[in-house]
Amino acid sequence: MWCCSDSMYKIQAIAFDLDDTLLRSDSAVSLYTLDVLARCKQKGLRIISATGRPKSYHANRVLGAVRPLLDAEVYNNGCEGWNGDTRLFSVSIPGEQAAGIMRDMQQRFPGLPLAAETEQGLYASFDAHQWWPTSTPFTHTDWSTPIPNAYKLTTLPCGLGLSWQARMPFEQPYAEDKIRSLFPRELPILVMAHGWIVQALPPNVDKASGIERVLHMMGLSMTDCVTFGDDGNDVGMLQAAGVGVAMGNAFPYVLETIKTHTQSNDCDGVAKWLEQHILHQCSDG
Repeated sequence: MWCCSDSMYKIQAIAFDLDDTLLRSDSAVSLYTLDVLARCKQKGLRIISATGRPKSYHANRVLGAVRPLLDAEVYNNGCEGWNGDTRLFSVSIPGEQAAGIMRDMQQRFPGLPLAAETEQGLYASFDAHQWWPTSTPFTHTDWSTPIPNAYKLTTLPCGLGLSWQARMPFEQPYAEDKIRSLFPRELPILVMAHGWIVQALPPNVDKASGIERVLHMMGLSMTDCVTFGDDGNDVGMLQAAGVGVAMGNAFPYVLETIKTHTQSNDCDGVAKWLEQHILHQCSDG
């Protein structure tokens, strides 16, 4: 058990986003970061990754040397939890309901790019490789038939005339109602990358809930955890943790909302914060 000077809580776990947080811009993890994480693990801290991407992307492509250090992996913005190749939990939207939601959106907003990350891969009404060149193979659909149970429903609001430059909804909050209207009210909405990506998740699911589930299995709570992130889908876990740390390269909305910051992902911000505040300034409880 380690007491961090930045918090009244005993920090016993570390959770971090992957893209643009733990991972550098080239998707690499430095030897320095690996060393810091290994030393934290030697001290007894539990280590959790939490990403919006599916397991097939990060587990097989970029985690590499990090994965043996992980006690749990949270995927699809909190919908799935894994320990290595053992599934810890899974939460999804029933496939028939998911297809119905997408079909309704397609009718109301013709041409709106729509995709669903399902238990059997990605389904999309457009050429998903144009947007996600590194994505796994996808199934083209017009949503007229049920799809497998879905972890997340995604739309790219450029189809509504929104753009990167609009920086939605952070600098134009009035547009949030327009984005919100795309999905049923009971589904939580995540707005990422300045509004370029909007996702709906199963009820009561986000990264914070996913991390909380695996922490509970470890006998811990969110207040025992320090979290790191950079985007809108990270804000919930940053706010819920004992200590939430925004990356120096985080979107402005995140930096304004979360008051504790570290250096950027390309400067090993996660490792530098852990070394200063956990390994150097903390003592056994």
